[in-house]
Amino acid sequence: MTTHDDLTALPPVWSEEEFMAELTELAVSEAPRRFALCEVEGERWDGWVHGWGMEFPDGAVFFAPGSRQAGVFTSAQSALVLFSRSRNLRLVWIDPEPDAQTG
Repeated sequence: MTTHDDLTALPPVWSEEEFMAELTELAVSEAPRRFALCEVEGERWDGWVHGWGMEFPDGAVFFAPGSRQAGVFTSAQSALVLFSRSRNLRLVWIDPEPDAQTG
């Protein structure tokens, strides 16, 4: 097994620019899908963002800054179900659904 100390003694595999490009590509490809829970007043009379979330392959996190509501959920939909018990909320996806072929 390779330890951290073993790796720090090795020369870099990539230049700093190449390594940052690789890390950026990794971060983009594994990024969570962002969503908002938007509160609707009346019959589509007005609306605003209640809070923001991120959905990962194995769950979702949500935070509503104004109310300090937060939680970890199985999905964005489950956050909507819980918080819409006392509010008229809609789930709005900020990021498009990932392409089934690319991720």
